[in-house]
Amino acid sequence: MSLKIMKLSEFQFECDIQADRKEYQCYRDDPASGESPVYLLVSLARLREALRGDSLWADTKAHRDDETFKPWKYERAVSTLAAGEEIYTPWLIFREGRIHVMDGRHRLYALIDHGFTHARVVTDPWHAPAVRTLVEREDGGPGDSGRQEYLDAKAAGKDQGVAG
Repeated sequence: MSLKIMKLSEFQFECDIQADRKEYQCYRDDPASGESPVYLLVSLARLREALRGDSLWADTKAHRDDETFKPWKYERAVSTLAAGEEIYTPWLIFREGRIHVMDGRHRLYALIDHGFTHARVVTDPWHAPAVRTLVEREDGGPGDSGRQEYLDAKAAGKDQGVAG
C-alpha cells in the first residue's frame, strides 16, 4: 500500500464541483458588524460543510425546529430575495475552532434553498483568515486554506481570537 501526500491545491473538495454559479448581488452593510469589516464572497457549499454539526445550523428542512428556525424570518428573507431587494450581509465569526453565523442564518437558509451558490459575508479582521477558507481560489481564496495568512497575521501581532 502506498500513501500519496498531496498539497491542498491538488485536492478538490466535493463542494467545489458546481455546474452553475449563482450569486446574489444586492447587499446592505450592517453598521453593527464592527470596525474595519472584511467582506468576502464565500461558497455556500463550503459554508454548509463548515457549519455541519453546529447545533443552531439547520440548512435542511429535516433539521429545522423551534430552536433553529424562525419561519417569519425565513419568509421575510425569501420575499426580499424574490423582489431582488437588498439583504443585510450575513455576519460570520470563528470561535472555538469553527465557523459560526453571528447574524443572518435565515438569509443564508433562503439563499441556499433558492439555488444560490455564492454569497457575500462580513467578518471581523481577526476572524478573516478562518472565514477566508470558505472563499474559492478563483474568488481570491487562499491556496493553502489560509495557513500562510494566519501565520502572517500572527507574526504581525494580529492573532486576536485566532487559535493556532
